[in-house]
Amino acid sequence: MKKLLVVGGVVAVLVAIGAAVLLTNLGAVICAAVERFGSEATQTKVTLSHADVSLSTGAGSLKGLTVGNPDGFSSPSAMSIGDVTMQLDTSSVTSETIVVKEVVIVAPQVTYEVSGTLKSNIGVIQDNVEAYGRSRNAGGGGKAGRGNGKGPGDGTSGGADAGGSSKRFIIEHLWVRGGKVTLSAPVAGQVKSVDMPEIHLTNVGRDTGGATAEQLVVQIIEAIADSSLRAATIGGLEQQGKALLSGVKDALGGLFGGGGEKSEDKKKGK
Repeated sequence: MKKLLVVGGVVAVLVAIGAAVLLTNLGAVICAAVERFGSEATQTKVTLSHADVSLSTGAGSLKGLTVGNPDGFSSPSAMSIGDVTMQLDTSSVTSETIVVKEVVIVAPQVTYEVSGTLKSNIGVIQDNVEAYGRSRNAGGGGKAGRGNGKGPGDGTSGGADAGGSSKRFIIEHLWVRGGKVTLSAPVAGQVKSVDMPEIHLTNVGRDTGGATAEQLVVQIIEAIADSSLRAATIGGLEQQGKALLSGVKDALGGLFGGGGEKSEDKKKGK
């Protein structure tokens, strides 16, 4: 019995040390997860400059989150977010599932770029994220949830997340506020900006007992992309960008002797 108590005590100490190491490096774990899974899902370069979480108060912040552009687009980035604030339930930080009371993404700046093929960078990113979610789900990984307030799907991520953590998360309230979407066409530069609709997701991951870091990153990026596309459509950015590029193509065609025929084709509905 005495030996069992000693062994039990050693195990308890090791668990406590492991939990302490994880929690003191939670910022690094968050950065690694965001950059790894964000880049895999969007097929762009995703970077996060800094993440910090206070274990005593539960307050946390992320700074310098940037989502790059897919191939074929020239603007510096597709999305940039200066500040993200969060509040953890401190009583949950040592459990398998960490409860996040609130996450507020402040003033994301989205560049809606239309390429020469009349595709948008945000549309391509959205397609990439959706395809990533489907592939992970088909392979036994977590299903990426849509921005419907219910959280990610019911799978697992296939093991530990970036940084060696197998932690799961529940976000009670996720807000995206004060976002702007700006049109960028290669030949016209930034033309017009519109406000992004506010996003509010509730109880993300609760239905499945917690979401992995991978599932959270995918869902948040997808929610911002969805909102950006809605803003671009409602604000006329998509139509304006395509009209600008079509006009430039016609003008260039005229310079090289091919504009007249294209214009006539358009009049005939070809």
